[in-house]
Amino acid sequence: MPWRMIRFLIILASVILFIGLNSGHSSDISFWFGEKASFKDVPIFVSLFGAYVLGALSVIPFAVNRTITRYKKKKNRDKVKKETIDSTPTV
Repeated sequence: MPWRMIRFLIILASVILFIGLNSGHSSDISFWFGEKASFKDVPIFVSLFGAYVLGALSVIPFAVNRTITRYKKKKNRDKVKKETIDSTPTV
């Protein structure tokens, strides 16, 4: 059974349901104190989508760093393994 697809469809349906139920609700968003950097009547799902995108973008550097670190460790481990194989005396 394609559990990934079922899980994705359930999540997608809940997101669409959330958007549909909150389409009429809006709020004011302020980026700083005062009226200079504020938006009026922004739909709730737009502000939450923006927060989700910012969160996803903030995770990318950590994921890339982890991938690079794993690659370097594997490369170093393979190098050490090769050196130990090369340094073993043959009879």
